[in-house]
Amino acid sequence: MSYIRKTFRVLGGMFKALRIVIIMLIIAGSLALNATLLAWSAGSLAVGTAIQTVTGFRSVGTSLSASNNSLKTSNKSLKASNNSLKTSNTFLTANNNSLKTRNTSLRAKNVTLNGNKLKVAKITGRLARRTSIGAIRNLSSMPFESWPVAGVAVVASVTTLEIYDACRTMQDLKELNKLMDHKAPEGVGTVCGLKMPWQK
Repeated sequence: MSYIRKTFRVLGGMFKALRIVIIMLIIAGSLALNATLLAWSAGSLAVGTAIQTVTGFRSVGTSLSASNNSLKTSNKSLKASNNSLKTSNTFLTANNNSLKTRNTSLRAKNVTLNGNKLKVAKITGRLARRTSIGAIRNLSSMPFESWPVAGVAVVASVTTLEIYDACRTMQDLKELNKLMDHKAPEGVGTVCGLKMPWQK
């Protein structure tokens, strides 16, 4: 019996030693695993993937890695979109500046045109008055033109007034053409549309 006891004692000592070795290996492995998880991100990811494969549960490391990859993809997309928006903004800024310049030019032209409208209204008012006065003068002089001696004087004076009105009308038309930026009509550079003998 003592032989069996000795055998059990030896076996018990071996199990005790084996248990201590196993505990020490578990502690060393645990320390190595913790050091790997803390110091090396790829190692942490590998351990997380292994745990996920074995247990089916997603680890924090693999979740963060997947989230990080998704954010990187989203960041690339946003950078591309931002570059596109910058290009569009540059184009729109240039277009806006061009439109501002054009707007300033059109406002200046509008001010000029508004001023010209008033001048044109004055000129056309003078032309209308002059035309109506000329018509009344011609109609009222008709009975007196048939008188023997006085008729010649009436015809001469009405004709002189008509020539005077025609000269003023030519001046008004010249002014209208100037306001409207039209080419000068024929007769400009002449007196009332007629060339004088000293002009060649």
